[in-house]
Amino acid sequence: MVSVEASAPGKAVLIGEYAVLHGTPALVMAVNRRARVRLRSCRPEESALEAPQLGMPPVPFRIFGAGRVEWLSSAAERPEFGLCRRLLEQELARGVDPGSAPGGLSVSIDTSELYVGKDDGLTKLGLGSSAAVTVALTAALRAFLTGGRTQLNLDELITTHRTGQAGRGSGIDLAASLHGGVLAYRLAASGPEVEALSWPPDWPLAFVWSGAAASTSGFLDCFSRWQAEHPTQAEALRREMDECARAALASLRSGKIDALMIWVNCYRLLMGKIGDQIQAAVVDSRHRELAALVVRTGVAYKPCGAGGGDVGVILSGSAEPLARARARVERAGYRVLDLEPAVTGLELSMADH
Repeated sequence: MVSVEASAPGKAVLIGEYAVLHGTPALVMAVNRRARVRLRSCRPEESALEAPQLGMPPVPFRIFGAGRVEWLSSAAERPEFGLCRRLLEQELARGVDPGSAPGGLSVSIDTSELYVGKDDGLTKLGLGSSAAVTVALTAALRAFLTGGRTQLNLDELITTHRTGQAGRGSGIDLAASLHGGVLAYRLAASGPEVEALSWPPDWPLAFVWSGAAASTSGFLDCFSRWQAEHPTQAEALRREMDECARAALASLRSGKIDALMIWVNCYRLLMGKIGDQIQAAVVDSRHRELAALVVRTGVAYKPCGAGGGDVGVILSGSAEPLARARARVERAGYRVLDLEPAVTGLELSMADH
């Protein structure tokens, strides 16, 4: 029996949301919560894909010649299963030789680390679970089918991931899942540009769960419509965001934490301006409360991602102000997450039992 295990980290965008879609360089950190995938060979009649965080039972399937997949349960048609289905069908179609006699394949996908438990079940934290699954599952399937590690191409991953994002998506979450660490990411005309950066160990940060999940696609849809209807205003706002993000990256590169904190706070205000323009709560009441609680302690705060919920980041120049900010947040009933930078991106191992 052959088995493959792969994992990829989630991410937190520190600066550059929205503007990254238009060529602005953004700052992203891979975090130490991972999507984990396990594949193993099995008898053909045992083939199934299990992804418990989707709230579904295992979905059985059959593999025919040339990697064609027949799904044996109507659950495969559910929208939340779309990414898993698309990736499995795509990789089997490209990795199985025509006329070969395929065996069985058992697929297990565990994204529990990228969710938070609530009374009514599990809720996504907004740490890029779909991107982490895309990287880990693609790598695992290719390794399983080829008998070894296959180099992943970020451009190709972006194209695949955008299929489920109405053709949008910058790929910043995929870059973090693939490479790990702290990255400067830019979507240039020629393709994605990725630069590995160092995060000083004496620059503490903390991540806070706002208590509500957000719909990234919904906010991006509103932003896209507003840009089309108000091109002059949209260009002016994008220019402000671009200048702010570039200044933040320059502050990180030069080791100026006080300046970086200023730009992070500035970007939060610009995200609020987006919300005002598109008439949506990008910096919603929770994020506004969190900012009011912690900024007065001498730290910086902003939502990570499209806003409207999910996770926010607290950035400090030293441990003491961060501790005060954490205490305020926790007294107000918010949850500080045990997130740290993930040094490694994609991890893959194979075994032949």
